[in-house]
Amino acid sequence: MPKTVLVTGCSTGIGRATALYFREQGWNVVATVRSLEGERELQQLERMALVAMDVRDTASVTRAVDEAVRACGQVDAVINNAGYSLFGLFEEAPETSWRDQIETNLYGTIHVMRAMLPHFRARRSGVFVNVTSLVAVAGFPLNSYYTASKWGVEGITEALVHELKPYGIRFKLVQPGLTKTAAHAKYDAQKHEHIPDYDGFREAIVAKVRPDPDSAGSQKASEVAAEIYAATLDESPRLRYPLGAVTQAFTNLRREQPETAFLDLVSQQTAVDPSHVPKLR
Repeated sequence: MPKTVLVTGCSTGIGRATALYFREQGWNVVATVRSLEGERELQQLERMALVAMDVRDTASVTRAVDEAVRACGQVDAVINNAGYSLFGLFEEAPETSWRDQIETNLYGTIHVMRAMLPHFRARRSGVFVNVTSLVAVAGFPLNSYYTASKWGVEGITEALVHELKPYGIRFKLVQPGLTKTAAHAKYDAQKHEHIPDYDGFREAIVAKVRPDPDSAGSQKASEVAAEIYAATLDESPRLRYPLGAVTQAFTNLRREQPETAFLDLVSQQTAVDPSHVPKLR
């Protein structure tokens, strides 16, 4: 019997690439998207079931998971990929924006795990692969809320490793670095509340830290998908899988350096000229 995987956030990017990669390996795939409109490509594929799911909505998640289990008989793995990055200064993010960031990235992952756990427990089997980020290894400026959401996913996943190990349920954390997806194009469209005291500094720090998906060391979504697949199959106790040269480098530095030295290194990488900070009036 082919195994079945449920992948969240399959409209674009890593989620879509992951759904297609598992299918190519012979798995049955339940691919979730917020809206089924315009998703003809995935709908036409064999062994690919497309299901509407808004990870922020508990009822939507429960319906989608129940539909997946009924349609496939069983689900063997869940890839919690749905999410996005809120980029900008901590103070200038509107409350509606940063709440949606946490509700999508962290609460969304929680909703999916809670909905699927009764099925996994009943079978005493199953694996959750929770996709985090380079920011789960190091906190960078302009990524505060994104970092909070991903560190939350990392923390709850590590706790669940111990809580659900007796039930045969495994957990993996995959940490992609910069990836060549359309997600970075959305940064300029994000809303911000203008605080004049950041004028000058804002522009300088954005120019310094704004992610460039075409930079050296960035990965293709298909490459990340292959790593997610490998982590899913890995039955070892290993929990974290840093992907890409940059994420691996920061992971090694965090392990090897004292905390103050590591924080100083990150600060050096992201620092801007102090002259960009406005003088007190």
